[in-house]
Amino acid sequence: MTLCKFKWLLSVLIVLTCLILPELGSAEETKIMKTKKVEGFLVLPDLSQSMDADWTVGNCAGLEKPKVQLEIIRRFSAAIPQLNYVGAMRVFGIRSNSDDKSKPISRLVYAPQKFESPGFVAIVNKQEPSYGTTPMGPAVAVTAADLGAMAGRKALIIISDFSKSSDFGDPVAEVAKLKDEYGHPVRVYTIGITQDPKQVATATKIAESTGGQYFDGCLLYKDQAALDAAVKTIFYDEFNIVVDPDTDGDGVPDSLDKCPNTPRGAIVDARGCWIAAYGNFFDFDKSVLKEQYLPHIQRIADVLKAYPELNVVLDGHTDKVGTPDYNMKLGERRALAVRDALIKFGVNEERLKYQSFGETNPIGDNATDEGRALNRRVEINVWQPGSTKATN
Repeated sequence: MTLCKFKWLLSVLIVLTCLILPELGSAEETKIMKTKKVEGFLVLPDLSQSMDADWTVGNCAGLEKPKVQLEIIRRFSAAIPQLNYVGAMRVFGIRSNSDDKSKPISRLVYAPQKFESPGFVAIVNKQEPSYGTTPMGPAVAVTAADLGAMAGRKALIIISDFSKSSDFGDPVAEVAKLKDEYGHPVRVYTIGITQDPKQVATATKIAESTGGQYFDGCLLYKDQAALDAAVKTIFYDEFNIVVDPDTDGDGVPDSLDKCPNTPRGAIVDARGCWIAAYGNFFDFDKSVLKEQYLPHIQRIADVLKAYPELNVVLDGHTDKVGTPDYNMKLGERRALAVRDALIKFGVNEERLKYQSFGETNPIGDNATDEGRALNRRVEINVWQPGSTKATN
């Protein structure tokens, strides 16, 4: 074989492969499903004075902490899937050492409610640094009431530089109290707006005490994939399920469809087969269609006229009452009756073939009345001109 001919053959094989593979893959589809890890969550961002300083250590040097923090919250909001979470947000660090001690150390800015990203982000955009201290322990304690308003599993997400102030308190102990009160359903996650090793260690200890996790705020800010992974860790599980496709759209999945390629609009049975007539469409031992069932035949004609390129064969079937020869002829007469009715409703005769299977293809138990009724039927099947499927 010459090189030219070999290249030509290889090209043909590649084209054929591209045409065949999609057909092979269409028999099975997969869909990604998400399930909630938590029912509700509370975001607890830090508005204290230390958060107003630039980062001076690490790769995030020069970035403004409040800008990074609020942008992370906005991106979190956008990445959370719409699975009917309850969301809330409380800010802390709003009281300085010189303030009246009766002034609250935190403020609930988004009360527990059905989480909707646009409304949540609108509240985030209103937040500004308050130049207060960092009372993280007391702020965590106050969240108990917020979390108590949520059912099921919940997450507390603390975002801060974890810089200790005079009233920093003991957030690890307060988190432990939450865990004791709510048990396993509460898990704490921390996002560090810091590169300081001691502050990172504090944040990590707070998170891990509940089985939660620490996230590097600088990484989340710079890497969308890392942020998406963090959202997944906190909010949902993801898995693939195999979806049985319904290629012809008749409501019966391909794995159960005994009569594929039925046109849209065709009324099918549980097997996906298009039935033109059941046994009750005819009187006993007769092949004349009853008048009350002609509208059913007309609907079939309307479908066929909507698909003028479609050719069909009408298959007559019977139960096992009577001799095989007689049933073969009865099935043929009834298939022919349906064909003639379709022609009267405007279907071109050339598109319609008919044949009989008599009692040879039962779909029900011939020992019962119900089974025999199922077996007495005329089915419609698609065929191509020149196919051996149609005999008349």
